[in-house]
Amino acid sequence: MSKKGSKRRTAKMSLFFILCVTLIIIATLLLVFAGCYLLIFFGVVSKETIMEQYGWVGLVIVGAVTLVGIGLSGLVSTFFLKPFNRLLSGMDALAKGEFDTRIDIGGYESMVQISDGFNTMAKELEKTRILRNDFVNNFSHEFKTPIASVMGLLDLLEREDIPDEKRRTYLNIIREEIDRLFNMSTRMLALSNIENQYILKDVEGFNLSEQIRKCILLLSTKWEKKGIEFNLDLGEFEIYANRELLDHVWLNLIDNAIKFSREGEEITISVSSDGNSLSVGIENRGENIAEDEITKIFNKFYRGDAAHSQEGNGIGLSIVKHIVEMHKGRVTARNTCNGTLFSVILPYENR
Repeated sequence: MSKKGSKRRTAKMSLFFILCVTLIIIATLLLVFAGCYLLIFFGVVSKETIMEQYGWVGLVIVGAVTLVGIGLSGLVSTFFLKPFNRLLSGMDALAKGEFDTRIDIGGYESMVQISDGFNTMAKELEKTRILRNDFVNNFSHEFKTPIASVMGLLDLLEREDIPDEKRRTYLNIIREEIDRLFNMSTRMLALSNIENQYILKDVEGFNLSEQIRKCILLLSTKWEKKGIEFNLDLGEFEIYANRELLDHVWLNLIDNAIKFSREGEEITISVSSDGNSLSVGIENRGENIAEDEITKIFNKFYRGDAAHSQEGNGIGLSIVKHIVEMHKGRVTARNTCNGTLFSVILPYENR
């Protein structure tokens, strides 16, 4: 908001404040006069007695009090409304998308809390805008790259002098690029659908250990291609949850572990319980995640530098976090001496 607009609003608010105080004073005086009138009307006191005892001195005092009250209200309004005007100006700036706006509305504890709350909200909105912009740039690049590859390969396939072996190679590449596009669009739809869910529905009892085994089998073509082996300590645990949503969690985390594991290495998956919660750990053998990135990898649309050289679009881990939190659980990641360990903690009731 411009300085002129801010001053204009401050003036309007001050006038409104003064008007309110003036009306209160006038209403008080009217009540006093009404009381005197009633006393005279019922003969409690006479008009002459009131005039003799108070007379013009009383009227002068009333007038002086009125003027002083209006003047003081104007001064008070200037200081009293100033922090509120700053807050309103900041809110207007945020509404216009100026997320770098910060305010300081005074030194009182309550005012400091309001300022800190507003500034924290503005910082989070600014981070969200940056993440959204980065995602749009990255996602558009991710879409354009396979499309450009497919178009180029289709042009080559139109040539009649292409050997059959190269033709098959080109067709396989086209199939892989189409799979990439399909996976990206599927994950985007999944993220949109899941983020719009806040109430956990379709809860049922099922064997969590068996579910994880099936998810490993569904990804067999990926881990067999890299010669990866699994070290499993799953036990047998029954859980009450949304089976379909947890499928997303395990498929995303196991796929992520395969993606960042070195060829011929081992992925360790374990399930344990302390009686109140289930803990699922998925550890891959690969390069550690940078410490300044490991706290951000669950943020929507975030992709670290390591992710740019691999498949991915910064959506899968955001889906995982949202689903786990819907189940009143939590998900964390930390570096180990061998690689990275993802841990999912879910409420557990042993019925």
